[in-house]
Formats: sequence, structure tokens, C-alpha cells
Amino acid sequence: MEFKKKKTTFGRFLYKHEIEEEWLIKKTGIGKKIIDDLISNPNKFPSRNNKRKIIKVLHKFNPLIKSNDFWN
Repeated sequence: MEFKKKKTTFGRFLYKHEIEEEWLIKKTGIGKKIIDDLISNPNKFPSRNNKRKIIKVLHKFNPLIKSNDFWN
């Protein structure tokens, strides 16, 4: 994962837990462009369905994580 550009809270979480973008794409079934936008664009918010998929996968790293930790 490249970290030269500004990251969102979601992007920083992935970096901190060494979660590869490609791994997340495979596990969630969400497209690369959407994941890229969520990592680098603070104005981008996932659909309800994509939020659910992402949080379900991230529970493996932190079972207490909620979508509000990344997106309001």
C-alpha cells in the first residue's frame, strides 16, 4: 500500500494494522476505485452495503470497531 498521499481515518487504520488494500478488496468484494477513494478522500462515504462489508472484515482486527469510527 502506498502512503505518500493524505489518508483518511479509514486509511490510517489500514496502515496501522498493516492491512493491504488488495486483501481488503478480495475479502469485501468492493472495487479498487471505491476502496482507494475511501482511503484517500475524506469527502467520500461508502454505501450502507459497502460499510457493512468493510466493518465485517475489519472485526477480525478489532471486534469493537464501528462504521462511525471512520464515517459519520
